[in-house]
Amino acid sequence: LESDPTLLTRPEYGTASAVWFWTVGNGKIDLNLLADRGWFKAITRLINGGLNGLSDRRQYWDRNRALLGLAPIDLDHEGDRIKAFQRERGLMADGVAGPKTFAAVRAAAA
Repeated sequence: LESDPTLLTRPEYGTASAVWFWTVGNGKIDLNLLADRGWFKAITRLINGGLNGLSDRRQYWDRNRALLGLAPIDLDHEGDRIKAFQRERGLMADGVAGPKTFAAVRAAAA
């Protein structure tokens, strides 16, 4: 891929690279662990460095959850859910998913 980045436009390489990034390539955490908790904004911040494009991704996410028969998740309360998780584990409950919170998520999943 380094010698021919255009390979990423082919489905087999594009999909493999997306899966790699999702599970290990972001350098922070397996994003499945955050998705399982419904921490959509935290995932968006890790991928994009902020919340840019959130509303577009939110539409896809809501549609896909509906197709899977899953209830929508209220993003307005994500910070509260992160704070509750942090309090349960004795972390500073600031509602921000950072390195210590990621470590606690990994430990909870183990």
